[in-house]
This record gives sequence, structure tokens and C-alpha cells, in this order.
Amino acid sequence: MRKEAIKLALEALKNSVDLVIEDAYNAEKLYGNYPTRQGKVGGLKVLAEDHKKAIKALEEALAKQEQGEPVAWITPDGEGFRIRFSPPVNDVPLGWDALYTTPQQRTWVGLTTKDQKEIQRQSVYVEGAIRMTEAKLKEKNNA
Repeated sequence: MRKEAIKLALEALKNSVDLVIEDAYNAEKLYGNYPTRQGKVGGLKVLAEDHKKAIKALEEALAKQEQGEPVAWITPDGEGFRIRFSPPVNDVPLGWDALYTTPQQRTWVGLTTKDQKEIQRQSVYVEGAIRMTEAKLKEKNNA
């Protein structure tokens, strides 16, 4: 599920959960002594609990996405691939690759003072310095 969709669903549920809880409370207060209305009271209570569970599940899914945890694991299998949605018990078995909903972020590696001085020393023109800087950054960041 995309991050934006999760955030929208979470916001909608958070905005409505208090109303559902209040409706359940009011229905119990009004109809608590009427056996024919117990179904409505019970239904509202279940709906309120469902809202709370959905909010918790969406918050966990959002946190999982933001942490960059894998959502599945994949491995070649003869004519295609096998996909596993439950996490491995211990380490990921050999040959299985993790799939992510968002790409994992790599740490950017910048130029050191030594790199900067080397570029200054070796380039006479600004254009050369720019090209050398780009080349050095690509080398350091495996691009």
C-alpha cells in the first residue's frame, strides 16, 4: 500500500473513531434496557474496536514502510520466482532477496578535504573541476 494511501486512511479513521465510540456509548445509555436494541449497541461497540485495530495496523504499516523493512522475499524458481510474505525465522536463506516498498536509502559520501585539494591541484579550469568533482562523487557513491 502506498504511503499516501496509508496516511489518508489513518487520518480518516482517527477523525471518526471518537464519533463511533460516542455513538456506542450513547446507544448503550439509551437502549441498554431494550433487548431488541442490543444488536445495535453491540454492533457499534464492535465497530469502535475495529476502528482502533485498523488505526493500530495502519500505524504499524506506516512505521514499517518508513523504517524500510522488507515486505516480502523473492527467489528464482525454475521458470519463475517464489515469493514469501512472512519474514524468515532466522537469517534470510541463501538465494532469497528482500523486496521493499520504498528503496533503501544509502548514506551519501561527500568529498574530503584531501579530495577537494586534489581536484584544485589537478584542474586549471572551472569546467575541468566540475567534471572531476562529478567523477569523484560517482566513484565514492558507486554510481
